[in-house]
Amino acid sequence: MQFRATLVWYASRVFLHLDYFMTVAQRALAWVQHEVLWRISSEHTRFAVNQRLYQMEQEYYPGSDFFNDQLFDWEKTLLEMEAFPKHGRLLLLAAGAGREVQALADLGYEIVCLEPNPSFYAAAAAHFSERQTVHWVRASFADVSTEWRRTGDPSELSRSFDAVWIGWGALSYLHTEAEQRNLLSTLRRNNPRAPIVMSFLMQTPVTGAGSRFRDRWLGKSVGASRVFFRRSGFTYLYTQEQIVRLADDTSYEIKTFRMQPYPHALFVPKS
Repeated sequence: MQFRATLVWYASRVFLHLDYFMTVAQRALAWVQHEVLWRISSEHTRFAVNQRLYQMEQEYYPGSDFFNDQLFDWEKTLLEMEAFPKHGRLLLLAAGAGREVQALADLGYEIVCLEPNPSFYAAAAAHFSERQTVHWVRASFADVSTEWRRTGDPSELSRSFDAVWIGWGALSYLHTEAEQRNLLSTLRRNNPRAPIVMSFLMQTPVTGAGSRFRDRWLGKSVGASRVFFRRSGFTYLYTQEQIVRLADDTSYEIKTFRMQPYPHALFVPKS
């Protein structure tokens, strides 16, 4: 009996140490993956890779179950807030293939949808071709930030909007703080009374063995914001402090900021 207890004790210690080293190795491999891919790529190639990854996801296209589910519950909650207008012109950035569009159009909004991905743009424009209050323009965040430069019909963007909706998680595709500030400053300048719905990915604190390895060998802040995920590609991860600073720097007030079930916020222009 004593021999068996001793054997189990040492076996458990071995497995605990193996688990520790596997955790360290996984953290290190993830860090190397992020760093290498970001260092060898330009912003142009990151944009192209993200487009290719997304257009491979069939669930985002019209007709899928995910597409037909339309709005998430947390998106419906934002729509119901007093600060969000109940009618008017809505600018939808990074509209994808239009998951949110059907529900928003049914509520009576006139929607101008901007989407840079050619596959999503073509599928969505065809799907919503008979909706007179839905207009599609092939354009990116960069087009908006560069004084409303775009490749579609300029008349759709010539008037200000009553609200702005940034597509699900898409704020994480602005990879620098300068890009983030430029976009929101442009939206604020051109739509001075429009609130903005946005969602994004947040940093997850690294703890345990991975944290100790990172702090000792890699530095505490290395790769914290810039990551590469299998499905979403090159992605920027925010901290709560960065979201608050982004609002302050661009003259917005944060009306709501929730971490669950998916990080999201509603910004309203400061008076």
